[in-house]
Amino acid sequence: ALNFRHGLRVRRPLVHRRIGKTYVIAALATGIIGLYMSAYSYGGRVTHLGFAGLGVATAAATFIAFQHARARRWVQHRAWMVRSYALIFAAVTLRVELPLLAMAFRGFDPAYAIVAWLCWVPNLAVAEMIVRRTTAPLLPRAG
Repeated sequence: ALNFRHGLRVRRPLVHRRIGKTYVIAALATGIIGLYMSAYSYGGRVTHLGFAGLGVATAAATFIAFQHARARRWVQHRAWMVRSYALIFAAVTLRVELPLLAMAFRGFDPAYAIVAWLCWVPNLAVAEMIVRRTTAPLLPRAG
């Protein structure tokens, strides 16, 4: 999250790049390993597919963000980093949602099947809203 700070990017671009490169390596590894591990997740096909989708989306968003940075397309780079960060944040979301879902559905099994998707799909939807809100062209004000 530190790398989203404008001041860091402007005043310390080398620090921003180093943190970014470390993040890219970690996020790509997380996505790829997550995809592999999804086949062994508890709960069957629903959880396998949910966690596989998370792994693919994390690796893809991070790789696309990195490619935009290398091409110096900063608006696109930022948009894809927002998406990547939202996907990485699924680990936190899962830990918040799982006990709540387990209580709501009176059991771990149904909660886990739901959280395999609910931990990342809403995060990605919020990220998309943020991207669209912050990159939309300014419209002229009425009046």
